[in-house]
Amino acid sequence: MKTDDIKNILENASNLNNSEIKTSHILSNISYEEVLALSDENNTLKIFTSSNDTFSLDQTSWKQVSPNDDEGYSTFVSTSDETIKLLIDETIVDSI
Repeated sequence: MKTDDIKNILENASNLNNSEIKTSHILSNISYEEVLALSDENNTLKIFTSSNDTFSLDQTSWKQVSPNDDEGYSTFVSTSDETIKLLIDETIVDSI
């Protein structure tokens, strides 16, 4: 895919009204390397979900250290490096 193609996709997506978006999103088996690449300076990545989203984590790669906290996030840490955290807002996470 060319850079121009990605630019057009992003421009079209930003012009959509939230009420027009009816699709579900699936995220599964995210690696700690991917989280680290996308995370903030504290090695923490927050993921915001909607009711149609599906999220699956590999139990050998991630462990849940807290259920929904005061802000509504479930916290998962990498089994490879517990300083890498994944915070997922009020959604059910399937373990595989």
